[in-house]
Amino acid sequence: MISYKPIERNSRGHLNNMFLSKTHFKKGNKLFSEGDYSGAIAQYDQAIALDAKYIIAYLNKGNAFFKLKDYYGAIDCFTNAISIAPDNPQAFYNRAVIHGLLKNYSESLQDYEKVLSLDVNYADAYMNRGSLLLKIKAYESALNDFYKATRISPAFAEAYYNCGVAYEKLGLSEMAQKYYQKAKNIRKKDEFTPQKKSFFYKNENKF
Repeated sequence: MISYKPIERNSRGHLNNMFLSKTHFKKGNKLFSEGDYSGAIAQYDQAIALDAKYIIAYLNKGNAFFKLKDYYGAIDCFTNAISIAPDNPQAFYNRAVIHGLLKNYSESLQDYEKVLSLDVNYADAYMNRGSLLLKIKAYESALNDFYKATRISPAFAEAYYNCGVAYEKLGLSEMAQKYYQKAKNIRKKDEFTPQKKSFFYKNENKF
């Protein structure tokens, strides 16, 4: 015999909250796309108030803070996302980017390390970590990261170019010119624009 359990009031209320939360999230995305980042943050706040585990709302709120150059606000949002979903590489990646901008190099490197432990094929994480390693003059480590980025994404012109930069810093000008030429050839042949993993999310699904 099949029994049907009616939706309880708290369940119905929860479903209603989720619907309203997604509505605010969509409004936030619209405002974000229009450049109204403060308005977007207000909508994401509404979404989060109705659904405290709305990961993508935290991520996009962080991205809105990033656009406003409120980097500490962005870090708080990405940290909240990590506390909810500690296996989400995008949250660690976004926070790593912000830490890098703030010259918190140790924290940024730790976050990139976590990203790559969760997603070994994250070419942009190798690229950005390599760029950070260049800044702190860890040229061989930077070269290794750029090389890995090219292995994952063979048309990643910027990664080839940065290999050239690293080789030049290491005093290997002939190798540097080789990789500069590879980057130039890719751009000339394909008019290449790298497809970065999005820093902004329209998907309503939760991680």
